[in-house]
Amino acid sequence: MAPPPRPPGARRHPRLVCAGRRADGDAAALSLLEADPDLKARVTLLHDADDAMLGRLYRSCLFTLYPSAQEGWGLPVSESLAHRKVPVTPAASALLESGGTAARTFAAGDAASLAAAVESLLDPDARREAESRIPPGGGLRPWAEVAADLLGAAAGPAPEPRDPDPLSLACPVSLLRPARTVPDPDGLRALLLREPGTAWGPTTDAGLPAGPGATLRLPVAEAGTLRLHVTLARHEATRVFLFRDGAPTVSACLDPAPQALVALEIAAGAPLLRLAFETRYALVAGVAVLRAQSAEDRVTLLEARFLWPAEPA
Repeated sequence: MAPPPRPPGARRHPRLVCAGRRADGDAAALSLLEADPDLKARVTLLHDADDAMLGRLYRSCLFTLYPSAQEGWGLPVSESLAHRKVPVTPAASALLESGGTAARTFAAGDAASLAAAVESLLDPDARREAESRIPPGGGLRPWAEVAADLLGAAAGPAPEPRDPDPLSLACPVSLLRPARTVPDPDGLRALLLREPGTAWGPTTDAGLPAGPGATLRLPVAEAGTLRLHVTLARHEATRVFLFRDGAPTVSACLDPAPQALVALEIAAGAPLLRLAFETRYALVAGVAVLRAQSAEDRVTLLEARFLWPAEPA
């Protein structure tokens, strides 16, 4: 982000204090600072500020600046508001939530917009007006209240266990560890399908490790005959069982292999399938449920597995 032209009256600007440790990629900014003696005279770098010093900085500053490009929340923004200091943040990511209506925002990546936001808070009257919009406590719940709620919930009765929502027909459910770092519905579904107390390991990039007796609970909305596809990655000798109340149990035996696709067909019965593994080790990569005699479900499943959905141009 190139610096904007220095505005008139720049010599009257307050000192900028940068509190934080060195990080990869900061060399360009530090070189810019070293190359401009006038700018360097107005900037203080604090790489090892402790909590006491941070508290003093918050209390004595005019306002704070947090020009982060991406945040999961942005705790310094909340700390600034808790000290009743207006934070200047990009109008992007979770900073829009943590700053709320009390933050002064600028267009991310736009140096002129950042400079205008900072300039607007140099006027004492404008700054006091902005501070008046900060809610009590910075809009945050006190830690004591949060702790009391957590302790109360922990001391209360455990919630009744419930099965996850029924699986969609002909829709593969991945049991691989999600590649994304954001909350992932498929990753949550994989956790909910595991039967508690059975021999599951932590999910991996290749699948969900199963040991002796590992069991999945698969809720379904279809009462008729169903076909279950099970995708296995690397596995030792394995026997797979499919249980359903009101229907005969079905099973399949697998020799050790780097991968396998198993199809199990089970008669009409209750709206819950239980898939159990008798194995020393197997990686379960995914499952899919479809109606046994439905050609439409089979085509839909094939398309879901092998075709990329089109996106608008």
